[in-house]
Amino acid sequence: MNSLSSSADPLDTLRPGHPRLLITPERIGELKGRVQHEPLLKELLACFRKDAEALASAPALEHILDGPGGWRLLSTSREALRRILALGILHHIEPDPARTALAKEILFTVAAFPDWNPAHFLDTGEMATTVAIGYDWFFETFTEPERAQLRQAMVRHALLPAQEGGWWVSANNNWNPV
Repeated sequence: MNSLSSSADPLDTLRPGHPRLLITPERIGELKGRVQHEPLLKELLACFRKDAEALASAPALEHILDGPGGWRLLSTSREALRRILALGILHHIEPDPARTALAKEILFTVAAFPDWNPAHFLDTGEMATTVAIGYDWFFETFTEPERAQLRQAMVRHALLPAQEGGWWVSANNNWNPV
C-alpha cells in the first residue's frame, strides 16, 4: 500500500514545512555552506543577484497574448517563472525584504490575470508552476488571506480548466508533464 492510499487526505502525506518543491530547508542550509567555498555557486549566486537588481526596475508582467497568431501567454508564463526562481533562491540564501516584496508583487499580479490562457494549456501549466513554487518558497511571508488568494488563483486558472481536459492529457510531449 502506498502512502497516498493510506490516508483519507492526500495532503496529510506532504512533508511538513516549506519549501518542499524542488528544494528543502536542509538543501538550502547545505547550499549556504557550500557557496562560500565553491566558485561556481558563488558565480551563480552573483548572476541571481544581478538578475534581481534588474527586476527591481523591470516592467510589471502583463496578460498579453503573443507568439504565432497572437494566442499564447507562454512568454509571460516563462518570464514569471524565471523571476520567481531567481528571487526565491535569493530569498532563502540572502533574504532581502525588497526582493521578497517584488516576488509577492509578481505572484499577485499573475494571480489577478483574467486567466492563464487555457486555450494554450502549456501557458497555464507553466504559470501554475510559477505560482506553486512561489507559494511554497515564500510561504512564511504570506498572510493567510494572501495564501488563500494564491490558492484560489491556482484553482480558478489551472485546476478547474484542467478538469476539462484536452488533447494534452494523453499526449506524449512536454505539455502533459507540465
